[in-house]
Parts: sequence; C-alpha cells; structure tokens
Amino acid sequence: MFFRLVHAPRGPRIAIQNRFSRTGIAPLPATFAGDLPCADCSGQRLTLTLRAGGIFHSRQTHVGVAAGKDEHWYELGRWVVSEDRFRLILQNGAEAHRRFLIKDIGRLSMLGNDGQEIRSRLNYDLTR
Repeated sequence: MFFRLVHAPRGPRIAIQNRFSRTGIAPLPATFAGDLPCADCSGQRLTLTLRAGGIFHSRQTHVGVAAGKDEHWYELGRWVVSEDRFRLILQNGAEAHRRFLIKDIGRLSMLGNDGQEIRSRLNYDLTR
C-alpha cells in the first residue's frame, strides 16, 4: 500500500463552491467513482471526493499489478473549475494537474495530459 500526501498549493481565494455549483454538479461534498483503463495493470479504480472549500481527496487502486496484488494510492489537494466551467482541475503540488471534463451533474470524464478529451472506446468516466 502506498501513501502520497502532497502540499496543496495556495492561491487567491475565490468562491470555488459557487463557481462549481454553476456547473450543475453541486451540492458538495460530491463523490465520483469509476473503473478506468490501465497500461500496465488490469485496471484502475478511482474514487474522487470533492469537498467545499476546494479540497479533494482520491483513492486510486491499480488492480493486479505485482503478483496479482493491488496497489493503492491516496492523494489530497485542491480543485478548481476552469474559466469556461467545463473542466475540473485537480492540483496536488508539483505533479501535473489531472483534468476532467464536466459532462453533467453526475458524470466526469478524465482528460488526456494535453487537457483534451480522450478518443477511445474504453471508459474514462467517473459517476456520482
């Protein structure tokens, strides 16, 4: 089991919850989960919880990695919604930001490293 706690970057205080509620996903807290593709394991189970005040925590399980065992990763950080209110951005310190497309009140879709939608028949959605 792996634990990774990172320092949440500080930035200007904004009305994060109000901006997020305008996307139609409120109320908070909100938890989304899904099974996602994995390049070097059987799959990834991701659970993401968004809390008021712009804090998120997630649990990511890589299924069947080493000798059939699962690896668990935990993250804590800050979340913001893009200016256009269509993208959720997870900020967790020095690493690249993870981004999701806000599809509707109950569904997020993971975006590629370039911030664009992933074109695939595989599932990249998290549901509430």
